[in-house]
This record gives sequence, C-alpha cells and structure tokens, in this order.
Amino acid sequence: MSESRLADRVLDRLLRELVGGTWPPGSVLPPRRQLCETFGVSQRPMQEALAEASRLGLIAVSERRPTQIASDAAERARALLAQRAARPVARRVALLVPDHRFPLSPGEYWHQVVHAVTREAARRDIRAEAVSWPYMEQLTFAEQLSTRGFGAAVALATPENRLLSLREMARRQFPVLLHNRRVSWLNVPSLIRDDFAAMQRIGQLLAAQGHRNVCLVTNDYAAERERLLGGHGMVEGWSTFLRESGLAATSPTPVHVVYGHYDCIQALLECRNPPTGLVLAFRGGHRAMTEGYLSRVPIPEVVSVAMVDSAEDIPPQPWRPSLTSLTLDMTRMAECTMEMIDRMLGGEIRPPSIRIPLQLSVTESIGPAPKPPA
Repeated sequence: MSESRLADRVLDRLLRELVGGTWPPGSVLPPRRQLCETFGVSQRPMQEALAEASRLGLIAVSERRPTQIASDAAERARALLAQRAARPVARRVALLVPDHRFPLSPGEYWHQVVHAVTREAARRDIRAEAVSWPYMEQLTFAEQLSTRGFGAAVALATPENRLLSLREMARRQFPVLLHNRRVSWLNVPSLIRDDFAAMQRIGQLLAAQGHRNVCLVTNDYAAERERLLGGHGMVEGWSTFLRESGLAATSPTPVHVVYGHYDCIQALLECRNPPTGLVLAFRGGHRAMTEGYLSRVPIPEVVSVAMVDSAEDIPPQPWRPSLTSLTLDMTRMAECTMEMIDRMLGGEIRPPSIRIPLQLSVTESIGPAPKPPA
C-alpha cells in the first residue's frame, strides 16, 4: 500500500479514536514514536496523517510543545467521518463467516443472512461480501481488514474462539456489528434475534391448547450461545415461561439437548410420559421431519410440533399439515443491519444494540393436547 493511502487509513482511525473519546478535548497526543507503534506504521505516514489532522483543525501541532487535541475535535471528527463514509473506498462491508463454515451452503440460515444483507447493501450503494474469518493469526486479520478496503464488518455465527480478533477491531475503533451475539466487555453493538420473546409466544400457544407436557429440542451448543447472549436467548425464554406458567412441574423433559444426530425424537416420544408438544430448534430439525421417526408420526393427533426458523421446504403430508414456525424476517433484519452500519460509517461508533422480533406463523400442526390413554 502506498504511503499516501496508508496515511489516509491512519487519519480514518485517528478520527474514530477522537470520536470514541480516546483523547478528550484539551488533552495531548502521545509522542509520535508511540503513536507509530500503536497504529503500526512508520514515521512518514503518521506525520502526513497528523499534518492533515492539523489542517482540519483537530489538533494543534507545535515543535516545542506536545500535540494538543482541539476543544471541538470530537464534533469535527464525527462530521468528517460522515463525509468520508460517502466515499466508495469506505462503502465496503465484510460479512465475517468463520472459516470452518466457509463457503456457506445454499439454503442454510447463514447463507440466507448473507444473501439478504448483500442485497440490502447494494440497494444503499454499499458493497457487502462474505469473507472467510480465520482462527489462526486473528490479530493480523483484524489489522488487515481496513487495508483490504473494508470500512466496516458484520460478525456472523461468532464462535468464542474468534473474540480475540473482535477485541482487536474494537481496539482499533474499526466499525464492527455482531449478529445475534452480545459480548459486554467488548462494547461492540449487536443486532439480536429476540428468541427469548419468541419462545414465550410459542409456549403460550401450546398452553392455550391444553398442553401440560412440552419439550424444547435444541443443539448441544445452546449453552455457549446463551452465555454469549447474556442469558437472554431461546433456552432462557422457554425455561422462564415454563416456570411462570407452572408447566415446569408437569414437563419431565422441558429441554432435550441433541448431540449431533438428527433422529433423536423416537426415544423421547416412546418414553413412559412423552411430551404432547415439541418445539424443534436444532440443526437437524428439517431432516427429523422429512427422514426420521417424526416424519411418520400423525401431527397434531399424537404430538403438536412447531419449528424455529423456516419450515417452508417441509412438505405437508396426509398425516401432517404444514408446520407452525418462528422465523426471522430476513428483509427487516437486513434493513436494520445496514441502518446500523450506515450510522457507524458516519461516525456513530457504538449505536445502541437492537432486538428484532421473530414472526410466528400458526398452522394446524399445533392442536389440542391428546387425551392420555385410559
């Protein structure tokens, strides 16, 4: 990268540091050598960036005194970031996909998310593209995002072992938005699916039909996801509803955790006191409905079933209607994503996190609870 482009990158980060309050108005910048180490550049691009910052009225440079931050530097920097956000070089967004998932398979949840966000970004004249997010050399990856021409990033399917790179992005004031993750100590904004409220709604629907023995079937990584969401996700929403409604006492298996294999329902339904209502929220839910034991069970005569995420590609059968489902409105999710990215590119470093409700589509797959055998 040429020194002039490198200086421009340094200036961009300097603006974000000023907006973020790293150096308050009236304070002094660290010595130039220390700044070079912090920004990872040589003396010349740093000198060019500081000279431009001085010309823009952000700092006062003197040979005999420390470089001082102007009293209105944060306001000026925010306005400049808004102007710079309109440049083509800044209108690129990296959609970070962990390398073990990359490339995404067509039709899966994260592929749908990438497709929706990419389409909404194009509508706003922003170029969004999926980028493989490596486990190795995370600090280098975080550093190189801006040098590769990206102005911001959206972290998708964030595993815990990628938090190092997120911390480095936050340290560099690089705009990054978390999708359906919250990491409080990073102070990075999040866009959260409101799974908590969704599970309350589906629980109320089952209870209204007289179900007193219900079960949520979920993946083995649910505990990790709940922890990253601060304990306000799907399992917690379901458990809270069962406690408050009294169904926790009448549901022997309120949560069934799946460890890998999709066909896990048979043992659950053939136990001595089987649930009369199932909520499928695990990766193999579609296969369970189309290939496994559950694909042959009369619904809702034997058991009522609802599915989290789209059930449109599960065809109805004579013994099974189309399924009740809780789905994320991908269009609305993409709009919210790009609205937040626009604000971040424009100088609002950490806009408030927001929650997106899931849509409940009710079908005849949830019916009255079957009467126990005489």
